[in-house]
This record gives sequence, C-alpha cells and structure tokens, in this order.
Amino acid sequence: MKPLYKQLFALVQVASFLLCLHLIFPKLLMLHWSGTAGEETVFVLVFWIVSSLFVGGSVIASVIYTILFFKKDAPLDRSKIASDVIQSSVLRLVLALSSFIGPFFSFMIVSGFYANLLPLEDFPAKLKAAFVLGTTTFIICLPLTLQMQKTLFGRAKEKFPDIELNEED
Repeated sequence: MKPLYKQLFALVQVASFLLCLHLIFPKLLMLHWSGTAGEETVFVLVFWIVSSLFVGGSVIASVIYTILFFKKDAPLDRSKIASDVIQSSVLRLVLALSSFIGPFFSFMIVSGFYANLLPLEDFPAKLKAAFVLGTTTFIICLPLTLQMQKTLFGRAKEKFPDIELNEED
C-alpha cells in the first residue's frame, strides 16, 4: 500500500488551520473570525491551495537546485543523481520544514484578502498569526514528516537498488 502523505498533510493542514482559527487565535492573539461558514470554507480552500503550491514549489526547487549543484560535468547517472537528491541537506531541510513553510507564507498572502473577516491590525500582527499557525502545523505534522522521510529513503532504495544512502542521518 502506497502511503497517502499528500492527503494526510492536506487534512492535517486544514485541521491545524481550523484549530488556530477557532481556538488558538481567539485565546492567544484575541483574533476572531467574523465571516459565515461559506466564507470560511472558501478561505480554507484558498489557504490550502496556496499552501500546497508553496510546499510543492519549494520541494521542486530544492530538487532542481540539488541536481544542478551536484551534476557538475559528470555523465548522467540516475542512481548517483537520486542518491545526491535524497541525501541533499537542502531537500531534507525543505521536507522537514514544509509543514511550517506552506501555512506560514500562505496565511501571509491569503489573510490579506480576508482582512474584513479576520481583522489583523498591522503587519506584525499578521506575522505573529502566521508564525503561530506555521508552528502549530509543524508540531502536529512532526510524526508524519518523520515517517515520510523514512518512507522516502525506502522507496529510493527500491527504485535504485545500487543507491548509496547514509541511514544514520
């Protein structure tokens, strides 16, 4: 059975966003949602789409960066490239922080369109709310992120049996 990480991350991201919107923001930041359920649904959908684009874009950019960085003038060896990409510190960092990156930047962008329903006084208040949301999502996603990284190593070994991976990392 292939793990459903995309769906689980999406579900956790939305759950974390709703948790922050209805419980954490009102208690911690005195920030209250004043829209209808329909407006909230659209807000959550737009937030999730933008967040997914940030995460996907950052992962693709880190893979491209790693391929270009390690390629040099060597002949194209798929196993070597796969090994370099999988073991890349840039990719590992992006995967580890993806549950923070997406919600943080997505909230910074999308909340501006809903300023009348989620009143943030100024940029520091928006930054604080985005940080709280990103941190909450990161903490909730941490077990899933760690399992995803283990699975990624396993799938890389299945696809490229002669790949050299440091499993201690």
